Amino acid sequence: MTQITSLVKSAMGFDQTRGDQVQVTNMQFARVTDIGDAAPASKPLLGLDASYWFKIIEASIMCLTALLIGLFVARPLIGRMFAPNPPSQPTQLTNSSPVAGALSAPGQPAGAADAPQALIQIQPAQPGIDLSRIENHVRDSSVKKIGEVVNSHPEEALAIIRTWLHQPV
Repeated sequence: MTQITSLVKSAMGFDQTRGDQVQVTNMQFARVTDIGDAAPASKPLLGLDASYWFKIIEASIMCLTALLIGLFVARPLIGRMFAPNPPSQPTQLTNSSPVAGALSAPGQPAGAADAPQALIQIQPAQPGIDLSRIENHVRDSSVKKIGEVVNSHPEEALAIIRTWLHQPV
């Protein structure tokens, strides 16, 4: 006890002239003999701690979410992607917005290109019609119409060709 007392005095800088006092007492440790009504520690479920169970629950929720997204989102999208196209029906095309640099059709005044065009109907080919003859006729009439438009509006045609030449490939 004297050694402990001298150790404490040297550690605190003991000075008796200031009135410092040190008292070191020896006491016995308390003995625990009666634990009373304490409940025994419960065993973890399947030997896993609560933190492991939270990780397992979190992973299962993520898997369930991925499964639901796959069933209700990805599966219909993939099904639509690989489904055969429905039979073609007559399609109606409209030219409701004027294109920059668009030329008016032959026989129309210069400002008529801004007006909405009539509906164009495209119907599937019927059996027994010679498609090559129709294609040649359509190509010839298209070339003739384009020639008429270029002759009636050479400046606009030149501007369109210049924009085509300067477009990146």
